[in-house]
Amino acid sequence: MLSKKLALIPLTAALYACSGAETQEMQEQIADLSSKIDALSADVSSLKSGQAQASADAAAAKAAAESASAAAEKAASDAAAANMRVDNMIDSYKK
Repeated sequence: MLSKKLALIPLTAALYACSGAETQEMQEQIADLSSKIDALSADVSSLKSGQAQASADAAAAKAAAESASAAAEKAASDAAAANMRVDNMIDSYKK
């Protein structure tokens, strides 16, 4: 029984040594994956801020287009009113 226990000690030590190397390799892989996750998170943050800026620019362009459309409608309305006044003046001279 004692000889079996003594035989297990080197086997256990060998397994422990192997697991230590694997643990180091796994820690390196975890560190590598963590750095990749950090890089991807930074990329996602950059994309989100770019998308937010693009949305703000689109909203500003839409507001400018609506303002220009309203100004064009007002100009057309003012021109029509001016034309009506001129037509009325002309009609009054003809009489």
